[in-house]
Amino acid sequence: MTRDEKTYWERTATSRLGRRRLLGGAALAGAGAAAFGLVGCGDDDDGGGNGGGGGTTPSPGATGTTAPQATPTLAPKKGGTYTTGFTGTIGGVAPFSSNYGGVYPIALSYNYLFVYSLFNPALGYVYDLATKHKAEADNVTWVFNLRPDAKIAPNKYGIAERPLDADDVKASFDYIADKANGTNGYAPFAQYFDKWDAPDKQTFRLITKKP
Repeated sequence: MTRDEKTYWERTATSRLGRRRLLGGAALAGAGAAAFGLVGCGDDDDGGGNGGGGGTTPSPGATGTTAPQATPTLAPKKGGTYTTGFTGTIGGVAPFSSNYGGVYPIALSYNYLFVYSLFNPALGYVYDLATKHKAEADNVTWVFNLRPDAKIAPNKYGIAERPLDADDVKASFDYIADKANGTNGYAPFAQYFDKWDAPDKQTFRLITKKP
C-alpha cells in the first residue's frame, strides 16, 4: 500500500474528528472486557507512547556535565484511586457513551486496539491491545494481532480472570454496532464498517465498507 492512498485509517487519523466521537467508538474501539474496566496488562508500556524518556547521556568528549541519576521505580500494585477535576459537566464515565468531561478518564483507564499517545503526541497512534496490524490486498480487510499478556483483571462482576482474546474484542464491536445500546460509536460504525470476526484467539479481523 502506497503512502498516497487515503485509507480509512489515515482519514481517521488526520480528519477533524471531535474527541468525543473519536474516543466514542470507530477505529479505536477496545475489547469487550476492557470496555467494562476489567482488563489488566502485564505492563503499562505502549512502546514509549505514554511513558517518559530515560536519562540523557553526555556526548563523547563533553565536559562539565554528568548523566542524571535514574529515579528508583516503585513496584506496581493493584488498586488505588484516580482523582481529577473538571470545570464543566462530567456527563458520566461510561466507555461507550460518555461525553464532555467523562471522556478524559476513559482515555486513561480503558484499553483499545491502538491509542493516540497522550503523553508523547509526536508518536501519534501507538499499539495498546494490538501488537501489529496489516491491510490485506483488497484494502478493506484489516487484521489485528493481539498482545498475549492482557488479561481479565479481578472484578466484582463474577467474570473469571483469564487472558483476553479476540472474542472479547468482537463482543465490544458487537455492542457498539447494536443501535439499541445507544453508543457514541454507532453512527461511524454503521457508516464505515461492514463486518468483523475472530479467526482465532489472538487475531481480530475487521472489514470496512470501502478502502
